[in-house]
Amino acid sequence: MTTSIYFSTERIQVVQGKFNKGKLLIQGVFTESLPEGTMINGVIANESAIYRALERLVDVANLQKQPVDLIVDSGSILTKRLCVPILSQKKLLELVKGEFVDVKENYENLIYDYSVISRKNPQGAGGVILCAAMESNFSFSYIEVFKKMNLKLKSIDIAISAEIGLAHFIPEFRERTFILAVLESNNIVSSLFVNGQYYFTNRTRLLAPRGTEESTAEISQAMSSLMQFNQSQKTGAEISDIYFCGLNTDESELTVELSNIYNIAIAPLAAYSVIEVDPTVKYRMADNLYVTGNLLIKDGSYHG
Repeated sequence: MTTSIYFSTERIQVVQGKFNKGKLLIQGVFTESLPEGTMINGVIANESAIYRALERLVDVANLQKQPVDLIVDSGSILTKRLCVPILSQKKLLELVKGEFVDVKENYENLIYDYSVISRKNPQGAGGVILCAAMESNFSFSYIEVFKKMNLKLKSIDIAISAEIGLAHFIPEFRERTFILAVLESNNIVSSLFVNGQYYFTNRTRLLAPRGTEESTAEISQAMSSLMQFNQSQKTGAEISDIYFCGLNTDESELTVELSNIYNIAIAPLAAYSVIEVDPTVKYRMADNLYVTGNLLIKDGSYHG
């Protein structure tokens, strides 16, 4: 069994699961709410609140019994989609570092990594990767928390990598052009996938309270901007679907309203046949996108 954990703006999420005959079996889902201001743009601002929440999760989810895979997200994490030739892992990392030379002077002690988007490069030989860079202090704060809690942290990955893993794993996403929109507190993170492959992510801060007409208009504008971006890039593919994660109960009509505006399929992200859930577990894909995607890439069943 693999354990995946994510610190969102509003809660800590834990999902546990394993693979069986090509399917992901969800065996445990645990959540602890966080006071407002505990997490700010992915940065831990209230350590005591984090420790209290983790203490409760340690008991119910038995976190000390096995290593934990962490997923993180922040607007400060640098990412870039890049077509690359066939290279060794060492040379790919050198290439990734070179992509952030222009911004390096504005950051301290960057660490680098990459995820495989596709092993086929539409522009020639090689493949497509997602380059990523983050400040070492950003990850160090998480490492210290897990160390103080005596929890073994096996890996740290970014949210976009989890989305990529999920899109590769679910057959219904392959060859489709869609937007995956994640609402978290007063932010919306929208990722564009073209023909099943990750393409671009846009982050928007919502000014109006969630659930209001003004908020719906802001969310609609964020979707419209990404649709226009897809057209400007001349990808040759039309967006057919928008999948939402993190919708509140007072936003139940949002997908219907947007569907009427754009005349495309818009709905909360649903469960799929390749994901099974233990009957004793309460699980919704739309509430657990990042932790579910992280299970896929850490288990090794994600093939870019």
